[in-house]
Amino acid sequence: MSVLSNLTNALNRAANAVAEKNHRAAILNRIRTVIRCENAAAEREYLALGRYYYNHLRDGGNAVAEAHCASIDEVEARIAKAQAQLEQVYAGAEPTESCCCDSTEEGACGCGCGCAEASEEEVEETTLDDIDTFDEDPDPDTLDEVPKEPEEDVNSELPFEG
Repeated sequence: MSVLSNLTNALNRAANAVAEKNHRAAILNRIRTVIRCENAAAEREYLALGRYYYNHLRDGGNAVAEAHCASIDEVEARIAKAQAQLEQVYAGAEPTESCCCDSTEEGACGCGCGCAEASEEEVEETTLDDIDTFDEDPDPDTLDEVPKEPEEDVNSELPFEG
């Protein structure tokens, strides 16, 4: 009888351990979901704050922020021009310009509209021949590479956190 009792106790302990592990995993998943949702809410608030700043508090005296605002102005102008061309195409007419930007030089705009595409002679083939592969993690003591200094954050000069 004691063998059967020991077996029953072992099975109960194993079942309880699995149940506890699953309960813990469920709690962790719920916490991660809350964190993910709160991060998304914070991102929406940052976007709303940025839009409010851009529309109502824009200060021409702040060179760093004004550069970003000027970039947004340029993007919005290109979007408006592209939407006008889209409306022309929907109306059945051909767009008046072949490029969505004001560039007079072919390939000079860099806006991704296709006018900056390189000819086939200018396209350089990219290969992975110079990439080293490792079957296991390299020993950090044997690496000859000098660690790179971290790049400067482009937003470090902004007058607000972000």
